[in-house]
Amino acid sequence: MVFRIIVFLYVEFINQIRRFILLFILHRKTAVSKKQNPVNLEVAKQIGILFNAENIPQNDIIVSFAAKLKALQKEVHLLGFVPKREFGFQYPFPLISEIDTNWYGKPKGGTVDFFINTPFDLMVDFLFR
Repeated sequence: MVFRIIVFLYVEFINQIRRFILLFILHRKTAVSKKQNPVNLEVAKQIGILFNAENIPQNDIIVSFAAKLKALQKEVHLLGFVPKREFGFQYPFPLISEIDTNWYGKPKGGTVDFFINTPFDLMVDFLFR
């Protein structure tokens, strides 16, 4: 029993260290990014949407929102996140999972690199917590 508690505390400590490193790196990256002017929906031409893709009804709402934006002549890119990827199920958008992150939680891979390097005018974050 005591051993389980010690292991649990150790795992929680490691997770806190991983989160601290990720937040530190994100803070450094955003501190050196170029200054951008605020953009509203009418002016934005390229829109990126991040969201948690675990909830299928919620996914349908986000995909229909993206379709409405595309009808307004906007270029929309979706990127969904699922903790564990289920094989055999097709998503109508690119997604990443925990497998696509390094040991401290930073996303990596081709899909993420494309999304990160796209110069969006507007970024929408639907990563509900």
